[in-house]
Amino acid sequence: MKRSLSRDNRGLTLIEIIVGISIMAIIAVPLLHTFVTGAKTSMKSRTYSDATDAAQNIIEQIQASKTNVFLKNPNSIYTGAQYYARGGSETGGYYYTPLTGNSDLPPKSTDKNYYIGIKNLKSGESEFDALLTVDASSDLNNADVSISNSMDAVIGMAGADDNVLARLRGEYGSYFDHPLTLSGFTREIVIDVIKDDSYYNIDISFIYRGSITYIDNEIVYTDNLRYTENGSTRISSTDSTAEGSPAFSVYMFFKAYYSDKDMITINNSAGSDFNVFLVDVTESPSIPITYSADIQFKSQYDYLTQRVFTNIPLADKDMKYKAFDKNRPGHYKLLAFSGNLVETKKLDRKYLMNISLFECGSDFTGEPVLSMDFNKLD
Repeated sequence: MKRSLSRDNRGLTLIEIIVGISIMAIIAVPLLHTFVTGAKTSMKSRTYSDATDAAQNIIEQIQASKTNVFLKNPNSIYTGAQYYARGGSETGGYYYTPLTGNSDLPPKSTDKNYYIGIKNLKSGESEFDALLTVDASSDLNNADVSISNSMDAVIGMAGADDNVLARLRGEYGSYFDHPLTLSGFTREIVIDVIKDDSYYNIDISFIYRGSITYIDNEIVYTDNLRYTENGSTRISSTDSTAEGSPAFSVYMFFKAYYSDKDMITINNSAGSDFNVFLVDVTESPSIPITYSADIQFKSQYDYLTQRVFTNIPLADKDMKYKAFDKNRPGHYKLLAFSGNLVETKKLDRKYLMNISLFECGSDFTGEPVLSMDFNKLD
């Protein structure tokens, strides 16, 4: 008996296809969401890792540098870094405008911060806009700090008065029956500083002027006298100095209070600022009650900066010296002496800093990818 086999060639019905697709969709959608979420998380993690590496590299560069150096030249921490000024407000949002011009340290913004921006900062597979905020408002920065000054040029003139007196007595002592003195002679001190190709030349002159009347063979004579005592030294002009510091320091050791008025002129033709330390070596000095000092610092290259230091107790007499501005002939300012032989300055020594990395092209606005706070103490 033969059996007939029948075959059903019908395909899947539309309902069966829809049901199958629906089942696959129910299974695939969560899997697809998992894949997309994982990819986003991986990308965000990689971006955050790149941002962390970039921030740490900048922080390491800053910690290895002197603050005044990289503030003077932001490119020392990253090529293309430049200063920005912040505008706007916390409520309305901040914006940053690049500062153009010379490379001198700009004034702090109204919030007393410096802002340094780096566009298109590359790190790994990412690029960022980085903003460095430097805050120097720490209370530690309000105290004066002693600045070390090397004794570059030292000239001893303590024996000048005695030398001139010896010359006076040698020339005219025989005409008198009492010891001669320098009473009535004026003393002018001139400090000249000139620079040549390789050296600063420092010349000091003590100039004494006066007259003496004497009798020789019953004839009365009056001679107008001028004596000069000189001292000099030279120092190399190629030595490097810290940014913002004077090129060198001149120390003059002498006896003050020659009379009730000292006349000192400092002629600066060196093309550089320098400090002058007037060191009185008088033993147990008796200061004339009417003592004053006429000291002029001519052609000072930064006449707003104190450059004369002395151990003469001038502060009690409210003494000042004239600092002439080389850019404005005839113009000067009265500046106070430093009451000691140590230069002091208010320096920004503790800095509170923040480095924030934003999406490239954001101009430092919006939510940062990464923000790090750190301190630097110079």
